Amino acid sequence: MFIKSLQGENVEYGWVDSHLFADDKTAVDAKGIDNKVVKIFYLIRKASHQNAPYLIFFNGGPGIAFSEIYQAHNYKAFLPEINIIFMDQRGNGLSDKPGNDLHELKYYSAKYISYDAEMIRKKVVGDETKWIVFGQSYGGVVARKYIELYPESILIALTHGSAKYSAVKVAAYTEKNTSKRIKEYFEKYPNDLKLIESLKLNLKSSDYVSTSDYRLSGESIVDLLYIFYAIYPDEKMHELYSSIDSNNFTNSFLEKIKPLAETLLKTGNLGSAIAYIDLCDGKTEKQITLEAIKELESKKFYYEKQLISKIRLGDNLETISDEARNLDKLLGSNYFKSDSIDWPKIAANVKNYKFQFYVYGSSNDALAFDSVKDEEKFAKSIHSDRWHFYYSDGNHREWLANKDLFNKILSPYYNKN
Repeated sequence: MFIKSLQGENVEYGWVDSHLFADDKTAVDAKGIDNKVVKIFYLIRKASHQNAPYLIFFNGGPGIAFSEIYQAHNYKAFLPEINIIFMDQRGNGLSDKPGNDLHELKYYSAKYISYDAEMIRKKVVGDETKWIVFGQSYGGVVARKYIELYPESILIALTHGSAKYSAVKVAAYTEKNTSKRIKEYFEKYPNDLKLIESLKLNLKSSDYVSTSDYRLSGESIVDLLYIFYAIYPDEKMHELYSSIDSNNFTNSFLEKIKPLAETLLKTGNLGSAIAYIDLCDGKTEKQITLEAIKELESKKFYYEKQLISKIRLGDNLETISDEARNLDKLLGSNYFKSDSIDWPKIAANVKNYKFQFYVYGSSNDALAFDSVKDEEKFAKSIHSDRWHFYYSDGNHREWLANKDLFNKILSPYYNKN
């Protein structure tokens, strides 16, 4: 279906053969997992002119395929002066999926996605040619892992909506900043507040959104709106509320929220395992939540009192499949090891390989803005002159909505010939 939708567009696509264990040549691991070939799907959205440079695009997630959102989010409009290489990160979309053994999921984290990208670079761009690295949201974590592992392949690197990551801080930041944003929104649109309050009263336990692994029921469904506020501007939120049928507003609301809800929930076991490895600092989601609540309460912030809450969403998310329950047990067993970004290595690679690293932060990005500030403090503490920070007034999706955001940095690479 996705490939058919590309007819008539200036694109090329294909698959590259990668390896489950990346550059580890072991044939079988201790759990009996085979080092199989993993086929990785990629798409090249061609530039509007000849001889343009190539950019590898790491999308957000984890556990989301670019091919499932490319058309709906108009990704083809991104940086038309550059050849953009999109890839379905291993386990997603048109790339090969993991087998039935949950132990295999340890090989689907940012480290292995970076290896897949390097295989694509060698096939598409050429072993001796560098490319631009760009990551947004979770893709920014992958971009930093790529900087850590393959600095010799980088022309320049850019990220948006992602930065130096502390799982507990991010959980606390997201809860508090999103609540602030929501409060300001409802002061601007008081009738929308009445709608949400009415929805919470009318949603029944029999109302739900679900995937094969997870379900969210009743008034807790409203808590899914936290992600909308984290990534959409006020105008888009008001457009969403205005589109709800007032004569059948409960069902209309469920219909409107269902597509994004399913995208978030269907990341399932793959997304949960990757998040634990790359984002959770070796802690379970429950441990992170408890520490975040403690930090918030020390600042007199109480999530239970908020109209919409990410923490409450996590509390009420029901695991409904045996496979997801088994993964929860595996996560608690310490089988999966944390593979957080090696910040001293990043700093050394940026310096020694002499490329520029640009980190973008948007002031209305409740998911990442404070983390960008934290990363800037780290960069300043090591006196890096190649690690740059830019701030704007957008949100988590400004990288796509603001066509001028990266022009200052990337325009020297636009070849108009």
